[in-house]
Amino acid sequence: MTRIISRRDVVVGAGAGALIAGMPAMAQPRAGLDLSELLARQFEESLSLSPELATFMGIDTGSRATLRARLHDHSMSGAEAINHLEQRQLRELKAIAEAGLSPEQRLEREVTIF
Repeated sequence: MTRIISRRDVVVGAGAGALIAGMPAMAQPRAGLDLSELLARQFEESLSLSPELATFMGIDTGSRATLRARLHDHSMSGAEAINHLEQRQLRELKAIAEAGLSPEQRLEREVTIF
């Protein structure tokens, strides 16, 4: 028995094929964007606990100008805060799958994890 293919079948099939073919391309920019956003946020978090770094780098201006008036907390609780921050940041980095990253982004992720 021969089945006649309708125009609707062709359109639905073509749409599904295009969607599936485009999925890897759509996933890659999102993963890369997530990595860039994550690293930028983590950098800002690290600056908040080590404000002298912003001054050393010459980036204690604009929205970071308040860092000029602060010093690193060298107490035990300050060290614990840095440890907790770094452990959380490491978990976040490892949670980003390499599959959707470009070779450069994979390297950036691995170097940051190291």
